[in-house]
Amino acid sequence: MSLPTKFRDRLSCFVRAVIGSGIIRVQGNSMVPLAQDGDFILSRPLTWLDKIQVGDVVVVRHPDLGFILKAVSLIEAGSVKLEGLSFLSSNPEYFGLVRTTDIKILAVAVVPKNINFSWRCLSFELIRRSKTRGFLESAKTLH
Repeated sequence: MSLPTKFRDRLSCFVRAVIGSGIIRVQGNSMVPLAQDGDFILSRPLTWLDKIQVGDVVVVRHPDLGFILKAVSLIEAGSVKLEGLSFLSSNPEYFGLVRTTDIKILAVAVVPKNINFSWRCLSFELIRRSKTRGFLESAKTLH
């Protein structure tokens, strides 16, 4: 077993034990600059106490694409509009509006793919709504 695999296994156990969540590997660059292809997302399941807000980064099961990682850019009447942060992302209209009840996973942190493996310290960046909102605004000016 390679060091990265051992590290991922231990990290996954740690994350599940501490916050009841999991690790998702990012595929594609639609969420750049927040997350790049190969990065890891620490996630947790949504609970009935959670309220989805603009700027949240969520994982949703898309009927054609499978699980996708996107940012919430608009909330209206029990539905949300999802967007990637990069110009490489599909047009938000492609995803359509998603019911908030279909969102089950919230992304909470990004672990870079080129992390220096250290058993004493894990480098990650918490996902903050304000930062994601800033990325969404700058993406709109580029489109």
